[in-house]
Amino acid sequence: MIEAPADSALLLANAGSSCKIEYEQRIWSALFGALPLTELDTESYFKDQKKSYRLRHQMRWSDMAITLLGGWALSVSTRTWTVESCISSGQIMSAEQKKREQEAALLAIAKAGGNPLLVIMHNDQRYLGELKTVTPEHWVLIVEDENKDADDKERSFDELILKNGKIISGKVVAQSTHSIRFKSAIGTRRYLKSDIQKISFNKILDDIKTRDVFLEKDKIERVYFKH
Repeated sequence: MIEAPADSALLLANAGSSCKIEYEQRIWSALFGALPLTELDTESYFKDQKKSYRLRHQMRWSDMAITLLGGWALSVSTRTWTVESCISSGQIMSAEQKKREQEAALLAIAKAGGNPLLVIMHNDQRYLGELKTVTPEHWVLIVEDENKDADDKERSFDELILKNGKIISGKVVAQSTHSIRFKSAIGTRRYLKSDIQKISFNKILDDIKTRDVFLEKDKIERVYFKH
């Protein structure tokens, strides 16, 4: 709660806050304001702990009339207090901010080795696996290789993610300080490491064949945690 000074100027931590009036209450006092006769009903006005409030007081024409008449006779004066509930613009998250926070939470889960995720795509295709990482365009999920009867060499492949968004499946055959040689369906080519976003290697965990699946963010429909 922020209390404004007696001249009713508004004081806000964030100038972009949006506030609406919730209550107004007239406070009476004697001895020209030195002795309060009534108090602001804070228990009724500030019940919602999830909201932020601002409070201002001012002397309106009706308060001035009462003060002039009552002050002349009984030294009584009044002021009107206004209670407003506020939503700070800093608390209103854009869709992009929410998306970044969700991805940060997912990355934290990935680093902690959390529960597997069930990812459902727009075409109803489903993937169950462990989140490995999040790139600007994809979620990378480690899934169990369902082709258990295939030859290990046929099932073993790496995936190259270039900074231009292109994904190439194949095999890293050699690498140097600044480049790698990558064999794929289009042949063996050299790629500069400065042009590469990420290299994902096929790996084996506890004798279970796994592979990395790259899921386009824009095509993800729903995500569930599997317990």
